[in-house]
Amino acid sequence: MSCRCGCGGDTKAGDFVPGHDQKLRARLEKEVGGILAMEDLVTTAKRYAIGDLPEAELGREVRRVFKTRDER
Repeated sequence: MSCRCGCGGDTKAGDFVPGHDQKLRARLEKEVGGILAMEDLVTTAKRYAIGDLPEAELGREVRRVFKTRDER
């Protein structure tokens, strides 16, 4: 099985070469603009999934998180 971090390494068991789960987490955190922005995205997705955020507002909220990231 190939490592899910994207490195292409072979895993003996599981989804990642040892330590590469953290490489993926760090890459995603950097892409979104930090751990707090990642928390905002997860919260937004959860609100949408449970019906507390209308579909019409989902895109606006996601753009807000990424706009905030670009302003940092």
